[in-house]
Amino acid sequence: MTLASARPTLRRRLLTTVAAAGIALTALTACTAPSADAKSGSTSSKVTTAPGTAKGYVGAAKDVTIEKCDASKSPASFSGTVTNPEKTKQSYRIYVSVLAGDATLGIAQVNVDDVEPKAKKSWSGTSDSGAENGRCVLRVERTPSK
Repeated sequence: MTLASARPTLRRRLLTTVAAAGIALTALTACTAPSADAKSGSTSSKVTTAPGTAKGYVGAAKDVTIEKCDASKSPASFSGTVTNPEKTKQSYRIYVSVLAGDATLGIAQVNVDDVEPKAKKSWSGTSDSGAENGRCVLRVERTPSK
């Protein structure tokens, strides 16, 4: 192997290393310590399936609305609707993060199974955590129903 032919391989390795470091840094900053606003709240997790692990899922935040988010106290409660825009029956995993400032106080998973094509279905859930000025942020995954 000559030096000229080795350069693309070295460049690729360097870019891969830099990208991996960026991903790791992003993951670490997502798990920040509670801010002063959040220290009075507890933290909790009600997730039975890790986000991003469903086979064949697609992001579907546009399919879901949050109509109520009361995250200013514990337990936090939230609810909304999911609308299936597809031509086949779909199932949803809705992950609700309860945040205060830049801190994540809790995450809850709400499963909404077998939503008929073009239909709407209500969903609701709770998280043991809440704090003054708490808010809800959604991550939504959609998969074809079995």
